Amino acid sequence: MPTVTGSPATPPAPPINDPYQQFRVFDEQTEWIYDGEELTSGTRYQELPVDANKVAVPRKVIYLQGILLSLVAISCFSLGMLVGQQNSALSNRSAPSQPCLIQGLVSYTSNAGQRMPDDRAVIIAIPETLKLDEKLNHRELGVTEHPPDTNRHPDILLLRTAGGNHVWSNARGEYRIQLTQTGNYFFLFLSRHRARPENFVHDRKQLAQIGRYFESAIDLLGNKSYHWERVNIEKNRTFDTDFSP
Repeated sequence: MPTVTGSPATPPAPPINDPYQQFRVFDEQTEWIYDGEELTSGTRYQELPVDANKVAVPRKVIYLQGILLSLVAISCFSLGMLVGQQNSALSNRSAPSQPCLIQGLVSYTSNAGQRMPDDRAVIIAIPETLKLDEKLNHRELGVTEHPPDTNRHPDILLLRTAGGNHVWSNARGEYRIQLTQTGNYFFLFLSRHRARPENFVHDRKQLAQIGRYFESAIDLLGNKSYHWERVNIEKNRTFDTDFSP
């Protein structure tokens, strides 16, 4: 028999108008590839660096965790602020404003080094929140020969109405000053017996604060030693002042 060589003949193309073209079946074998052990055990996969002690996490998961931590921190901070404000409000309600008595001793050290009572020293308590249309007259509120009539002097009455007060120390240097309410006050102590040294330099901030309430801070202080301090008054207390060189 004659031997047939060459490639198999190509099947003829179907007619163009063949209505069964879409149902045409080919006899060529099709190779299917499955994901099995043969594929995963190849050298390509074995050469990849893999650390069994580490876990690969998608970048989106890390971003999501960061956002969640930020939200938790902000929520805790807001909750803490809210609780703090509530506690502050409760504290303010539990400690209402009330009258307070401030007392103490004013003394000075003489040139001989002896501590003496500073009798007829001036003590003025001014509420920090005090706002005046006209400043207080300094001429009779500082150290003078005769103390003013505290029951009639208009500036002292105005000061008392605002919650402050003005007193003089007695012969033993003792004083008692009544305040109508708690709060922040400026206290001014003016010594009668102790003069300021010649090289004394005023604190400009203190002068500005005193000048908020008096017509002339310099004239009010004169040449006397003084002590000016902001004090928070919450209850009755003792407040001593000593003027030493």
